[in-house]
Amino acid sequence: MTLGGEHLGASRAATAPQRTVLVVDGDRAVRDALADFVRCEGYAAKTAASGERALAIVKDEEIAFVVVDLKLPGLSGIETLVRAKVLNPDIVAIVMIGLGSSVDAAVDALKAGAFAYIMKPFNAEELLSALKRGGDFLDARAQIANLQTDLAEARAVESSDAELEMGEGPSVDRAQLLGGLAETGLRLVGGEVAIIHVAEAIEGSLAEVECVEASRLVSFDAVSNDAGDLAINSLLRYHDEDRSLVALGSATRQFFERPPTVAVSALVSVPIRIHMRLIGTITVYSFDPSVLFSERERERLASLAARAARYVDFSGRYLALDRATSHALLRVLAGAENLFLPSDAVSSDRVARIAQQFGGWLDLADEDLEQVVCAARLHRIGEYVTARQTAEPNKTPDPSRLYACAEEGERVTRAFPSLARAADFIRSQGERWDGAGGPDGLLRDAIPLGARILAVSKAYADEKQRKVGDGIDAMKQAAGHALDPMLVALLEIETRSVE
Repeated sequence: MTLGGEHLGASRAATAPQRTVLVVDGDRAVRDALADFVRCEGYAAKTAASGERALAIVKDEEIAFVVVDLKLPGLSGIETLVRAKVLNPDIVAIVMIGLGSSVDAAVDALKAGAFAYIMKPFNAEELLSALKRGGDFLDARAQIANLQTDLAEARAVESSDAELEMGEGPSVDRAQLLGGLAETGLRLVGGEVAIIHVAEAIEGSLAEVECVEASRLVSFDAVSNDAGDLAINSLLRYHDEDRSLVALGSATRQFFERPPTVAVSALVSVPIRIHMRLIGTITVYSFDPSVLFSERERERLASLAARAARYVDFSGRYLALDRATSHALLRVLAGAENLFLPSDAVSSDRVARIAQQFGGWLDLADEDLEQVVCAARLHRIGEYVTARQTAEPNKTPDPSRLYACAEEGERVTRAFPSLARAADFIRSQGERWDGAGGPDGLLRDAIPLGARILAVSKAYADEKQRKVGDGIDAMKQAAGHALDPMLVALLEIETRSVE
């Protein structure tokens, strides 16, 4: 058998993951050709002529992928898939479908737990894409498991005398994290003000560092007392030289850009380091003349700083993983919507391109634009999930079902903290400017701007696909009713540059 498309073994063998692919096909020529092909792409390969033999291999060996033909002698491909997932729930199954098979066969396979499907005769790029997406999925799941282990270890090392009051475990909300640490610092050392500075990055001179996050707790009751502003760059330079910092009386003044209105009696500060890299400070100071910090307080605060570094490091890793996983989700769904959604449906990528242009016209901040574009790319995820659950990929939903799909889309997307605002936009995409939409019946500006952009982008993409004039006339009729009139007017002005 010959795989269609360009053979890419020479360029990808060096970077493909070293995982084992089990090829299951009753045709020896097919399975041998597939096995040779994936080996050239850097994977290990096993073959089986029947479902029974495949299950024996899955039971005894570590198999990452199973590529299985739906039509097998004896045990069917679907049954082989189901039993393989019982033996190894983590296995990524890719089903092979012949030209004579119906779309229902593909739907049944995916409902049974298949990760993807490919059509015979094969195209090299399609097979490699399915394996790559499956590998990304396995990597993301492994990273999540490792992160959960790390977070569990972090909870275990919390000492009883300085337990952070942050709920069930370490928070990935850095503002909440710093607040809990600052409160703990006050309890440990005793003082009126605790300040934590965490720099996003330390590059070049420490004097150039911009502190992007800080937390302050003031425990004294003196409304007229201004706690002043610490000279963070002076503190960072001091700590970069690995000097202990316990200052009393007038010696504390050099560490303030703007001194407090009441004289500081004592100040203690320690560095926060991650892998020996200075990333911030914890500083506590007092206005009480009877308080005199010593090396004992500095050591207590240093212990807290080590814990702070651990939590900040874990929160950063969690958010980075969440971002990578959410982008992997976008890639996976891009290849799935064609199967489960109507054949005449507007592609999510097209809607995203229009939403991207709206962001430019409105001069949205980069982070805001990213959330809108992600929402556009994921706006049909609720329909995708519902289609898999109901096996009705080509049914056009009524309004109530559309709202239910939007809520399901929000639920799935909100699992990724980095897509929280995109989840809001997905939920509200069915809201109408006149308040007659759903699921929440929001009216006019109460509808998030990202959801309004998404609604107009979807409507315009649909009009363009149906090739009804330039698409603007129908949009203008909906302006002020279903759609935001300002956005429709903006679209009319900029329409020549939309696509």
